[in-house]
Amino acid sequence: MLMQAVESRALRSALVGLLLVGGTVWAAERHHCHAQSHQKMHRLALDAPVEQYAIYLTAWEDGDVWMPIDTNLHQTITFTTRATISDGCRWMGTEVLEPIDETHYAYSYDETILECAPDAVPYVKTPRVGVVTVVE
Repeated sequence: MLMQAVESRALRSALVGLLLVGGTVWAAERHHCHAQSHQKMHRLALDAPVEQYAIYLTAWEDGDVWMPIDTNLHQTITFTTRATISDGCRWMGTEVLEPIDETHYAYSYDETILECAPDAVPYVKTPRVGVVTVVE
């Protein structure tokens, strides 16, 4: 199973610590946001289902996301996160936010296997959907 986000920061920190000690995550790259950076900062809160015992490759790994948003011009926002996982594969998580109204985005998450070692046994992909709320 591919690791997914755990909502509780304390539980997530403990789980990540255990996983790193066990060698589950070898390396990860932080997300990249494709949005204008000269706008007012807003907090984005994610509400999406979470499968137990796993961590998503997500921009919300450390809690709510702060980013600039032009509230007069709603555009699609995309986050990507790449990581090499202990299944022997390099994965990319892609999160897409599509505007719904002034304070909400439809959220979708999908994973892509970028490459695997010859003896790898890839984990199962874990797509999900939800809603992102612009809180501030």
